[in-house]
Amino acid sequence: MTDSLALSTGLWYGTNTFVIYDRKGPLTIVMLSNYNDFFKHRLVDKTYSIVYDYFFNTTNNLQ
Repeated sequence: MTDSLALSTGLWYGTNTFVIYDRKGPLTIVMLSNYNDFFKHRLVDKTYSIVYDYFFNTTNNLQ
């Protein structure tokens, strides 16, 4: 992940949240879960990588 990201996490009575906001681009990812597996299985890194690759690489090639 890059330095241009703003991250926010939270949990409340069995609900876990993670928000990634890219300050240099139009990208915000919101992850909601009722399990605490965001970091155990590297879900945040994997999700960001997949979305970033699609959003900034694939869509640019379609134009």
